[in-house]
Formats: sequence, structure tokens, C-alpha cells
Amino acid sequence: MARLLGLLGVVLLLTACTPGMQRFTLPENVAPPAPAAQQGPPALAALAGPWTGTWFTPDWGLGYDALLLVESIDADQATVLYAWTNPGRGGDGWYRQKARLLPGPGLEWTRGTWTFRLHLDPDGARLAGTTERATPPDKAFITMERTPFAAPPPKQPPASAALPRLPAEARIWAPAELPRAAARWVGIWEGTWDSGIPCRLVVQGIADGKAKIVYEWRADPQAGTVDGLRRLADVNVPAGILTWGQAPTLTFRVSADGRTLRGEWERDGDVSAATLRKVVPE
Repeated sequence: MARLLGLLGVVLLLTACTPGMQRFTLPENVAPPAPAAQQGPPALAALAGPWTGTWFTPDWGLGYDALLLVESIDADQATVLYAWTNPGRGGDGWYRQKARLLPGPGLEWTRGTWTFRLHLDPDGARLAGTTERATPPDKAFITMERTPFAAPPPKQPPASAALPRLPAEARIWAPAELPRAAARWVGIWEGTWDSGIPCRLVVQGIADGKAKIVYEWRADPQAGTVDGLRRLADVNVPAGILTWGQAPTLTFRVSADGRTLRGEWERDGDVSAATLRKVVPE
């Protein structure tokens, strides 16, 4: 009984001291989640947004503060940004990840040897869950509460200037009768992945629901990659989504006003994100 009362006291303390987003080191391209109407059924849309809390291990007590930002929700998975900080132990960081949707609703993902499982309370006010590993055995608990969204301040100018000149063959064509939903895609888009890699996407035109594109990116010396350029034709553009490739898969979603593209690079559950903006060629 004393142990249960002690755990209850810790939960109440954590609820009262939930950290805000400002405490965490985050990439510059963190964006508010899409409106609930774009996140699928209401039960799933309730997961969207930022959640914060503090991990607790029975044998060690309070641990790292954690932020979970559910950025987008698809049919059976979500893109989440997870961040942690503990100034006393000198550790902080973040990563993006694909998470499986669980009945309840809830989320589950694996990072290294750790598996995270979180479920939404019936009232929709809290996420409660665990992280655990089998070898060596260890388990921690957390209760997370909603927190106001706060975008991190910009830290550096856009890196798109580091891109080479646009290839001469990357011409734009758009029939005058092209519907607005398709026309907003057409153009030259530039931005930077949260890994620091500048990229350019040229949507040359769309016909019969298929796009012709040129995709270009800069080298990443740390990952051992080099500059690259791909030309693709007949890329499907269903319901405002442009996607191609496997391991990695690239997916872009255009904003309602047609001014930005939100990009995701995904391979084996790891995710990088970018916000691309339409530019005027020289």
C-alpha cells in the first residue's frame, strides 16, 4: 500500500510540473500538427499535437523530461517527433519516427532496444505509458499532458542557396485549363531537411493525375552521400500527396494556400522532415 501511495504521489507531482516545449532542443522545421479534420477519425485526431511529461523509474525516481509531438496521422501509423532533456545529467536530443497506431487509441514504436507504448485516457486529457527493454531488463513510466505549441526560434538562414543552379531542362509547363488543386503543385520548391541537407523539387507539370518532376539534393558527408538528381515521370498525385520510392520513401503534401510543401523522408521507420517553399527561377 505504501508503494502504491508513493507512486500516486509521483504521478500527481509530474502532472503539476509538466514541462513546456521551450525546454527542449528541437529542429527548426517543427510545425503545428494539421487541423483535426485532416487527421482522420476523431478518436485518432485526439492524439495529434504536443505532449510533455517526465519519466519515472521505481528504482531510480524521476528521470528525463520528454516531449512527444504527433505531427501527422495516416491510416495505420503516425509521424512523431520525440525529444528529451535532463540538464542535471547533461543529456538532450530528438528524433522523428514512424509509430504504429494501437486500439484505444494509442501509439507504439521501437528505437534501438527500447519499445515505447502510450495510450490516450478516455477523457482525452493525458497519454500514459511505458518504455521498456528486455536485455538488460528495464522499464520506466510516464504520464504526459497536452502542452501549448511553441515553434523553436530560427537558428540559421535557409540553406537552399547551397544548391547548384537549376538544370536548364527543368522547364515548367502548366496547361491553362489545369484545375487549381493540381496547379498549386506546379513550380520550383526549395528547402532543407532537418538533417541539414538542402533540396529542390521541381514539379514541371501534371496531367491525368500524374506529375513530371526533377528532385535534387546536396551531399551529406556525415552519412556518406553525394550530390544527386533524379528525374521522374508519371508520379501519382492522389488527394494532395506526391510520393515515390522505397527505402527511402519521399512524401510531399502541399499546403492549402499552395505556398509550402511539407516533406517526409522515411526509411525503416526513421523520418526526416522538410518544409519547402516556392521560389521564382532566375
